[in-house]
Amino acid sequence: MAILDQSDRPNFLRASVLLIGLAWTLPFLQPWHRYPLTSFYSEWLALALGLAAALPLLRREPWRDATVPMIALAPLGLAVVFAVQAALGRVPYAEQALTAGLYLLWAALMVLLGHALGRGLTLDSIARTLAWFLLAGGLLNALIGLVQHYHVSTPFDFMVARKLIPMISGNLGQFNHYAAYVTLALASVAYLYCRGNLQGALATVCAALFLVVLALAGSRSTWLYLGALIVLAVLLHRLRRGDGSRRIVVFACWLLPGFISAQWLVTLPFMVPDEGPLMMTSGERLFQVASGVGPRLQLWGEAWQMFLGAPVFGAGYGQFAWHHFLHEASSGASAGPWMFNHSHNIVLHLMAETGVVGALIIVGAALAWLGGLRHVKFDPAWWWLLSLLAVIGIHSLLEYPLWYAYFLGVAALLLGLGAERVFVLRLARAGHAVVGLGIIAGWLNLIGVLSPYREFERLVFSSERPNPPVATEQDFAQALAKVHREPLLVPYVELAVAYGITPSKEKLTEKLELTTRAMRFAPVDVVVYRQALLLALAGRAVAAREQFERALRVYPHERAAVVAELENLARRYPVELTPLLELATSNFAQGRVPR
Repeated sequence: MAILDQSDRPNFLRASVLLIGLAWTLPFLQPWHRYPLTSFYSEWLALALGLAAALPLLRREPWRDATVPMIALAPLGLAVVFAVQAALGRVPYAEQALTAGLYLLWAALMVLLGHALGRGLTLDSIARTLAWFLLAGGLLNALIGLVQHYHVSTPFDFMVARKLIPMISGNLGQFNHYAAYVTLALASVAYLYCRGNLQGALATVCAALFLVVLALAGSRSTWLYLGALIVLAVLLHRLRRGDGSRRIVVFACWLLPGFISAQWLVTLPFMVPDEGPLMMTSGERLFQVASGVGPRLQLWGEAWQMFLGAPVFGAGYGQFAWHHFLHEASSGASAGPWMFNHSHNIVLHLMAETGVVGALIIVGAALAWLGGLRHVKFDPAWWWLLSLLAVIGIHSLLEYPLWYAYFLGVAALLLGLGAERVFVLRLARAGHAVVGLGIIAGWLNLIGVLSPYREFERLVFSSERPNPPVATEQDFAQALAKVHREPLLVPYVELAVAYGITPSKEKLTEKLELTTRAMRFAPVDVVVYRQALLLALAGRAVAAREQFERALRVYPHERAAVVAELENLARRYPVELTPLLELATSNFAQGRVPR
């Protein structure tokens, strides 16, 4: 059976759908996740395939009697908010706001593409094609998950990410993202079964495989995903009774019993792997409420406090981590053993970082999009579309998938495909030209960032030795300066430089300015301690003590290493650094760091 229907529709639109299908599979399958940006290669693939799929927008046909979805204005509006924040100095690096703005422009492009595809092809045809791709991606990731779980050695081991924790995560490297993606594939199985494209036996086998790996993924959100699929299936059957809706509702209603059975199945002795990390199922994690609800409630409370502190335009894009550090230092409450850079709830996070302006733009646009569905003829294709958006929506209320291009692209295209509220673009030629320039600029940025990123990765985070080797701090700084010109990498390059800064009075002002920016970008242990030492060397004793106390409260396990460093430095700068050494060896050692 052909994946695409052979109609008289333009071939370039059908080719675009195929490229979108690749964008919905390949980024979720690539196995390399390296520092500093562990999702770089997956996101690069998603962005590149999205731009390639958008090439039909360069033609004139999509712009005849052009209409633009109202939802496309939402990412553009949020990009404007980021620009205002950069102008107000609420973002330590203007490059941060620029990168986020480029992502949002790409998302708007995906919305336009989805709308154009919906005008040129039927929703059922597009849904069927993309459902096959999701099914293929889900099956491959399910097999990868089982290979991880059972430590099976294959000739393709280099293409399979290692399992380092009890939960499997496929090649996504994050078990909650993995569970969301597999659920998208599961919804696609239901849709293809409903249409008769997938026979009952094959659909059952695929569903059983997906439910097993979802149990092994250990994500509690899966229970909510499956509940959403069931609710939407029942709604479809009530609104449009027929053989297709009956098949979907029967399929969906068996998902929860099947998922419960999968929790039991994977714990049977013959199903438990003989080696490797212990496993933890979704059912087991469901009853560990404190490990999930408590930390999230704390993060949500911090986001609310951030919003109250800057209710109009927010604290600034990317500033949650810095405020989280300050909150933990002042309250002593810890949401986990690591630093959090997101509140794990898209609405509260937007309120915290972009204020009421940014939150209203996105939430208002989402509500308007939903309101436009009142007159839609709800059918299985719409069930598939809404099911995918429901999974991503639930995921966004508990994690931050839309901060990754591969999930953002899926959501944006679906929103464009299902957009009912549109406006007529009177200056179609201008819109055509702007989109064309945007696609060209996007390709130039993607191509331009690849080589500098790989060089930065090799210099700082790879075990591969640079050629020639970097011997001194000065040589290292010069090598980093070559990749510092790339806007995406500026914050990460300066963070790497901040790690290597030697506390001294040479170029002290420049060092303080750099560590201040890096600390607001990523308040990691080395940088926040280094900032305190530099403040002391600058004669700002009160600020240095306050910063040092914050560092001791948040990163107490680094105290021994800091004391050793301070003992050496205090011999050179006794007046400036002895007070910090005394603080580290007395108050904190006795557990009495003042709050």
